[in-house]
Amino acid sequence: MAKMSGNDSTHFSLPTDVAVAPDGSFYVSDGYGNSRIVKFSREGKWLFAWGKKGGGPGEFNLPHGISLDSHGNVFVADRENNRIQKFDPKGNFLKEWKNNQANALYALAIDKSDNVVAVDDTYIEDRLPNEDDIIHLDSDLNLVSRFGRSAVCGNKNSLFHDIELDKSGNIYVANMFNHRVQKFKPLSPAP
Repeated sequence: MAKMSGNDSTHFSLPTDVAVAPDGSFYVSDGYGNSRIVKFSREGKWLFAWGKKGGGPGEFNLPHGISLDSHGNVFVADRENNRIQKFDPKGNFLKEWKNNQANALYALAIDKSDNVVAVDDTYIEDRLPNEDDIIHLDSDLNLVSRFGRSAVCGNKNSLFHDIELDKSGNIYVANMFNHRVQKFKPLSPAP
């Protein structure tokens, strides 16, 4: 089969992430080349899509990470717009959180209390990664805490590209430039 990119119900350009709902349906962030989120049934049938290139509500500039909370809300790391957008399960825009302390939001995960944990990166002028942060937001996208920058997370040539959480609240990040996965333990037990 020939490789064929597209922007319809049977083609992606270069998808960046997937999030699976408890009922087996799933969402795909189709970020490189396209700027949309696509939902499929548990059988893989195309249901609907939303988004277009831009910076307004429901628009994206490289949707890079996607995750779901316990209510089925869809959270998207809108990388080049440097924000997280929150949607209901049908793709209706609910809220956004704008990141004002770094250049790009790459990935996010939702913990068992529906809090959002995300990774961002700061670039130096030649677009090389400089520093990383891990950001903790509540379910309404209010900033709770952030930690990192190169002193804690590794070195100035790290790039946190993906993130995941376990049941104990430990944070795992894929550090693309250091070719490793790093684990961070919470200072207090997860709620």
